[in-house]
Amino acid sequence: MATQFATIQKKDKNALWIELRYEAPKEEYTGLRLERSDRLFDVPFEKWEQHTGQTIDLSTWEGTGEGMIGGPTKQQIEFYLDGPLAFIAAFTDEKEIRNGIKELRQWLKDENIDFSKNARNQIEEEIRYANYCIKEGRKFRNNQKKKC
Repeated sequence: MATQFATIQKKDKNALWIELRYEAPKEEYTGLRLERSDRLFDVPFEKWEQHTGQTIDLSTWEGTGEGMIGGPTKQQIEFYLDGPLAFIAAFTDEKEIRNGIKELRQWLKDENIDFSKNARNQIEEEIRYANYCIKEGRKFRNNQKKKC
């Protein structure tokens, strides 16, 4: 299950700052501003405000967020923006590219993640491009050796 934790901080008199993290070992988080008139995961501002300064296990709350009571049980990935292979080229170290491919394949197999068809296609395309970079990098290095 994709359990999320929310750390709630006071931003100003009319707003909170909420940091959303998945359970360890994932360290990355998403931060967002919540205005007094807003709802997050169908939970009103007032409930969030009652927990200012605390970190909440959202699996204990009712709402529409991932892992919440009544929400989806898996992390929902609608769009794939970047990952371990985001900025590679043919001159990138082959070991680094192979590690990135391995990591993306692990993501695709993760039973706690529900990828949209679009996100899955984007990841698979990135893996194909990474394999192309490995092939082109080898050609380039072989040509360099021949010139020397």
